[in-house]
Amino acid sequence: MENYLSSVQMGLWMPLSRAHGKTPREPWQYGDMALKEVKKWINFRHRLVPYLYHTACQSHQSGIPMIRPLVMEYPKDPIAKTQNLSYMLGDALLISPGFDRDEYELYLPEGRWQDIESKEVLHVPAQLWKQEDLEFMTFQKKDVD
Repeated sequence: MENYLSSVQMGLWMPLSRAHGKTPREPWQYGDMALKEVKKWINFRHRLVPYLYHTACQSHQSGIPMIRPLVMEYPKDPIAKTQNLSYMLGDALLISPGFDRDEYELYLPEGRWQDIESKEVLHVPAQLWKQEDLEFMTFQKKDVD
């Protein structure tokens, strides 16, 4: 079930959201917990539609992709250049997949960030934040008022 939930979550954070795979793609095939989590993520994605539309328009006009490596947003940040798994969705959302890792370091470039799930606001200098026991993904938002 964890692999299914990880793939659904990853798919929902792509500009074109689709479920791929050879295993069943319907959340109810994996039980009530999977159904509840997938509903939560889909509802969140629906709330993001105006942001995704705006980001798509920016991408069309500027040629800058909707999904971009951290180094595109922070070209002078030497640590951003080393981040292979985290990426930006537009200019305001930092996505950091947990994949199959029980723990990993999440890099937040300098600035103000808000954890989308907990709503905690972090005022960080450029540094690494240790996240433990992450089964799925962590989402961060930048420049929160």
